[in-house]
Amino acid sequence: MPLVETLPIGADTAQWSVWGTVARIVVTDPCRLAEATDLVKAELAAVDAACSRFRDDSELRAACRAGGRPVAVGPLLAQLVAAALEAARDTDGRRRSDRGWSAMRARLRPGLRRFDQRR
Repeated sequence: MPLVETLPIGADTAQWSVWGTVARIVVTDPCRLAEATDLVKAELAAVDAACSRFRDDSELRAACRAGGRPVAVGPLLAQLVAAALEAARDTDGRRRSDRGWSAMRARLRPGLRRFDQRR
């Protein structure tokens, strides 16, 4: 049984399936769980719209269809690609852009503050 299935879900926890895995949020103030969940779901939706390999309408798929011609992309896709390239450079290519999310997350969305600082 996967670990996530054994973890308790209480008034302080939200959990749902996303991208073939499980997203889980645990907050210290259950009154703010809906706000935290909305924030995370919005961020995940933005990343999906920017760089999903599976959505025909994603920016990444549009760039691939350009056949090597220059194409304008939004700031989020540009940041995600830059973070992937930096991780590959920093690891001499050992870090694939589709793996090692934890190694890249510190480089992503530098303007996104921690949730508990958003008051």
